[in-house]
Order: sequence, then C-alpha cells, then structure tokens
Amino acid sequence: MSTIPCNSESYRRNLAVAIKILCVLLMITVAMPLSSAAVTELSVYPDYPVVGEDIKINGTAQPDESIDVTVSFNQTVNVSNGTYEYRIDDVEIPDGSNTFQVTSEKVKDLNVRVKILFWITKSADAESGVATVSQSNVPSGTYDIIIDGQAEDGESTVNLTINASSSIKADTQGYFEETYATNSIPPGIFELNAGEINEIITLYEELVVIPPEYDVYDANQNYIIEIEEISAAADDYLAGQLPIIQISQLVDYFLSGDKY
Repeated sequence: MSTIPCNSESYRRNLAVAIKILCVLLMITVAMPLSSAAVTELSVYPDYPVVGEDIKINGTAQPDESIDVTVSFNQTVNVSNGTYEYRIDDVEIPDGSNTFQVTSEKVKDLNVRVKILFWITKSADAESGVATVSQSNVPSGTYDIIIDGQAEDGESTVNLTINASSSIKADTQGYFEETYATNSIPPGIFELNAGEINEIITLYEELVVIPPEYDVYDANQNYIIEIEEISAAADDYLAGQLPIIQISQLVDYFLSGDKY
C-alpha cells in the first residue's frame, strides 16, 4: 500500500491557519446581536406638550414585534425632619406587561405606597445611600402613589428617579402607536425610550405659542409686507428668481396691509 508523505511543518502551518479561522468565526458569532424588537422610526406628538395633555407616539418596527417603551423622569424632593415624601396622583397603568420602578438617592430607605382599595406598601433599605423598589405586572388602572422614607443624615434634599415601562405590539405591517397621559409627570424634562430610540421631551406648565417665521422679504420683521419689500420681491420675480405663486402671495399681503 502506498503512503502519502506528510510534511510536518506544512501540516502545523495549515493547522494554525485553521485555528485562526475558527477563532474569527466564533468571534463574529458572539459579536452578532440577538434578535430584538428594532424600532426603525419613532414620532412623538405634540411638539410642545402641556402638563395633563396626552402624548401620542407612533413608529415602525419589525412586524408583530413587542416593543418595550419606558417613560422616566427625575424629581428632587425636600427633606423635613429627616424624612422625605413625594406624592403622585392618578398614575395610569396600561394593560399588558409593565414595570414600575422608583430609585431614591441620598436615603436610608424607600417606601412606595400604592392605593388600590387600600394602601399597599413595598419597601427597601438603601445600600450606599441608594434604594430601589420595583414592581412588575401591575394590574391596569389608575392609582395614587406615595413615595417616602428616611433621608441620610444631614441631607436637605433627595433625588428620585421614576421609571414606568410597558410593552406594546407592532401590527403585521410593523406599525405601532400608543397614548400616554402626563398628568402624573411634573413639568420639565423627561425621557421616552422605545426600543433603542431615545427621545428627550420637555413638558410645559402652560401652552407654548410659537410665532410664525418671518418671510424672507420682510426686512424689518414686523409680519407686514411694505412698499420697499414688495418692490424687492417684484425685482426678483422679473429677474426670474421668484416663482409666481410666491410673488402673488406677497402682493396679497401688501395689498391687505394686514399681518401675514
């Protein structure tokens, strides 16, 4: 029986190359992300929400995917006689999977009291001044919540972080939408996370009125088109630099004498 000569040096080189290729393949496999509900688009309305006004979100994700949406805000609470307390009324918990979490900093302990038919309390002692209470799968409904506890010695304020998470499902086309009440959120900045998209939202105490932008030909920016301004617009129109629809609108503004 004939034998095939084996070059041991060549064999070792080929083995080393094969091992390197295998390692690279393993690294690529580990680095690949697991399948998740990837949100590709997210819109939030209105642009300038007021306390008590519903916020609506919509967007797109993978068809039939479940999307985790989290609303979170921070609140500084004053300390009185060594204790702190913060109350949130009319907290709306939606149907489906949800989690409500409170983290308190610069404290000895934390109590989260929820009124359903009667007050139910869940407590936690702090570690290094930080205490967290979390509850999942809260039955849907509207609740009053009191957050209180003992502050660390010498502290005049404590910091609270409140997170409310829920799961919504995209339809067969990947579209999803949801509405969130803001009556339990204080005015200021809060965050809304949907999938991997993060939106920073400012909640205002009163309606924000945004004045319209000035027309480019309104040189003195008084929202009135005057003779010099309509003349400049006419020159640009005659030079072919202004479309007829725009010069017509400007002429209407000029002839009316009113603010546009």
